[in-house]
Parts: sequence; structure tokens; C-alpha cells
Amino acid sequence: MPEEFAFLLARALDHNHDLFRQTALPLSYDPSSVARDIGIPLHVGAERYYREVGYPVGARGRDERLVIA
Repeated sequence: MPEEFAFLLARALDHNHDLFRQTALPLSYDPSSVARDIGIPLHVGAERYYREVGYPVGARGRDERLVIA
């Protein structure tokens, strides 16, 4: 996927994340954790967007556990 497309996709999803909560709660995300390391690398375009808007990007805290519901 081209970097610019991934950037625009991440931006569109972020700008409309409130709509996910209205229609598909399991697909919604928390902006404070959307770019955390869960073992799957971010696309460079998505990572660029998350860094530009100031979201925390990268490793989880030492005591933080990954929970998939």
C-alpha cells in the first residue's frame, strides 16, 4: 500500500472514530492507544500520521498487558 494512502486512511479513520462507536464498538479505538506496539508493525504512512498528531507511538509500558476482547 502506498505510504500516502495509508496516511490518508489513518487520518480518515481517526477523524471519524466516533462513528465506529455508534455502529461497531469492537472496531472502535482509543486515540491514546491506537499506535501502541501490539506486535504488529504499523504501516509507515499510518505511523507518520500518528506521530504528526502527537499520539503515543511504540512500545507498551512494562506492566501493560495486551488484552484482546
